[in-house]
Amino acid sequence: TQVKLLRVLQEFTFERLGSNTTIKVDVRLITATNQDLEKKISDGTFRKDLYYRLNVIAIVIPPLKTRKEDIKPLVEHFINKFSCRCNKKIKGISKQGLNKLLRYDWPGNIRELENVIERAVVLCRSTLLESGDFPLKTEFDKRINDIESLHEVEKEHIKMILKKTDYSLSEAAKRLGIHRNTLRLKMKEYGIKKNTGNAGSFAT
Repeated sequence: TQVKLLRVLQEFTFERLGSNTTIKVDVRLITATNQDLEKKISDGTFRKDLYYRLNVIAIVIPPLKTRKEDIKPLVEHFINKFSCRCNKKIKGISKQGLNKLLRYDWPGNIRELENVIERAVVLCRSTLLESGDFPLKTEFDKRINDIESLHEVEKEHIKMILKKTDYSLSEAAKRLGIHRNTLRLKMKEYGIKKNTGNAGSFAT
């Protein structure tokens, strides 16, 4: 296929499938890709001569994650587009919803954004798109999940040390490397109580 395209670009001629008649054309070709063609040339999967024939004038469009200022007007455009198509009266997007879209990195670029807005418009039951209408995992969301996981780990670790020290606050605090009052606060925060019938009674 690459050889045939190269011939068209060099000679401006081609034959239809199943025909021996050569057809001459006068065209200007615009191509686009999200692949690293120079790397593909090194890998041997893309012809170098075809690359140079195509790469006469190159326009590099940065990924959407580096053009955050474009997200809002694109969102407004897609909301209008899909609201009309779905016959829905979506007025716009909330500040929280827009902030969530701005925090996302958009690995699929504009097509992914368009798909997300279309889905939100179709499923939205109000006149305003909210943060919950976008099932996206941003780095902020991941950090929140990590924090919650760390809290759970800390809670389980404190419970284990308390059990090993027979709920002696002084000994447990010493093993944990924190002050006894800090341990009391963390136990209150995590709702940790002595697992006996005499709950609330701790050795100091």
